Amino acid sequence: MPGNLEHLVARIKEDDEEAFKEFFFTFYNDVYKFLYLLSGDGSIAEDLCQEAFIKFWLARKRINPDISPKNYLFKIARNLYLNYKRDTKQTVEVNELSIAGRNTTSDEYETNEIILNLLNELPPRCREIFVLSRYNDLSYKEIAELLNISIQTVKNQINKALAILRVKIKDYL
Repeated sequence: MPGNLEHLVARIKEDDEEAFKEFFFTFYNDVYKFLYLLSGDGSIAEDLCQEAFIKFWLARKRINPDISPKNYLFKIARNLYLNYKRDTKQTVEVNELSIAGRNTTSDEYETNEIILNLLNELPPRCREIFVLSRYNDLSYKEIAELLNISIQTVKNQINKALAILRVKIKDYL
């Protein structure tokens, strides 16, 4: 995919709307899920997600080929979310985990509720890094680049999240 992604971005930089559509459909669900898990609100996540793609399109001529376009897109999304949070002064809670394209059983729903409650108990920075890693499948290096932190900080935050979750999940077993 990296070669295809580089080619796709090169086409986007040349104002190819079809390439942008392909990029949009490739990453929309990941960005939406990230924003949804941060905001806890589907309509806010959708609005911010669309705005992130618009900003990506508007900045297409300035995209640095040395930076992953996926990371750049997530950075835009994260900044939009932080701006939204600052402007609305809302506290962030994860409210619902959407499993796209699946019918969930009551047991799966209950399990998802437990997981979401546990995620909400993580410190915000820790939760953000954990979500990027476990729900958006970003590598530690990608998360470090996205958040402008060291890889060691990412590792520490993931370890912290896992330690907190291990302790808290005992209440549900």
